Amino acid sequence: MTHALVHSGGGANGAWGVGVLQHLYGNLGVQPDFWVGTSVGSLNGALTCAFPKGDEAGALVRTQDVWADVTEDGIYKHWCPGGKIGDMRGATCKHSVYNTEPLHDFIRKHLDEDAVRASGRGLWVSVVNLATGELSYADQDNPELYEAIVGSSAYPFFFSPYRFDGALVSDGGLREITPLKKAVDEGATYIDVICCQPEGAGTFDPEGKTTIELGPRYLELMSAEINKNDLAYNPITGPEITVRLWQPPSSVGSGLDFSQTKVQALIAEGFAYAQGQGTGGTRTWTIGGS
Repeated sequence: MTHALVHSGGGANGAWGVGVLQHLYGNLGVQPDFWVGTSVGSLNGALTCAFPKGDEAGALVRTQDVWADVTEDGIYKHWCPGGKIGDMRGATCKHSVYNTEPLHDFIRKHLDEDAVRASGRGLWVSVVNLATGELSYADQDNPELYEAIVGSSAYPFFFSPYRFDGALVSDGGLREITPLKKAVDEGATYIDVICCQPEGAGTFDPEGKTTIELGPRYLELMSAEINKNDLAYNPITGPEITVRLWQPPSSVGSGLDFSQTKVQALIAEGFAYAQGQGTGGTRTWTIGGS
């Protein structure tokens, strides 16, 4: 069995994924051979893949420690002081609503590229070329792994695109939020999928909202449709593959809320939910086998 772990995007909701990892690694003894991540899934993947297979306990402690270092102003800030004034300056004069230099520094601080390459695990992270629209992946041996993870984490519209492989790239979730297909293409026969978004986009009160406030809702609606298509992937030929999904039953909140209170609540919520699902996850099914 070749075991892959697929982790969707979701911004701050990647903390919910850390809670699921507590159950997968701590309770179920999951030891993935490789990881495929989009956006925050690429960062969680880089943290856990810095440890060799069999040291999931160490990987989990490290991942939790990094998330304990998350603060809202340590991920993004306004281009100028003043709340909405800063937002509007970003939307009209900059390449993103928020200044995400703090995120770039955060990833640089916590990413150990040498350990990822030496661990023996595979890591794939996705980006989208803003010029061509092409979806591509960087693996653990790519010399621009840091740049790929920063680019993959560039939440569209709100976070800055980044230069990778000579081009400006952004969040792989623009094309593929939950990269199930890539795990299949790389030979996985059992796939655990951590999806930080519910199946539907839920409800929202749009009355009286500003453009900046409506922006995440637009992305949420589009993302729900992309994600549905991602999870419906089924190869026409090939071996039978088991897919086990871990997905919240309802929205876990804003992907832009990186407050430590929210982060720790999400970790606890993800763990409680996953533990409640036992060994079956949200649902388990098979694909391929034709």
